[in-house]
Amino acid sequence: MSEEQDSLVDFVGGDAEGARSLRRALEALRDSAEVAPGLQARVAAVLSGDLTMRELASDSELEGIAWRGIDQLREELDDMSPEDRSVLVRRSTALAAESDGDQRWPSAREPADP
Repeated sequence: MSEEQDSLVDFVGGDAEGARSLRRALEALRDSAEVAPGLQARVAAVLSGDLTMRELASDSELEGIAWRGIDQLREELDDMSPEDRSVLVRRSTALAAESDGDQRWPSAREPADP
């Protein structure tokens, strides 16, 4: 396993599928015209094994992108009906259980009706 792979696998707690997903996300950041060149270079350094994912995780530019994504997700969830959220929870739980049988997934509770 390469140093880059070790860094990603370590960052996601040994979850191979999580590491693959993280790698795809990093590749998208590296290749995005909307990402500042300096951050693109730091992401490329992680992908090449010259910087660890833990080091990149403390990057303020990356943190800003992550928080914007979380805010967007929160808005989208807020706009969903309770039924749609319930379907999302069931699908996500099933997908998570299928993706890695060795992982321990908490049992999802259906969202309470408002």
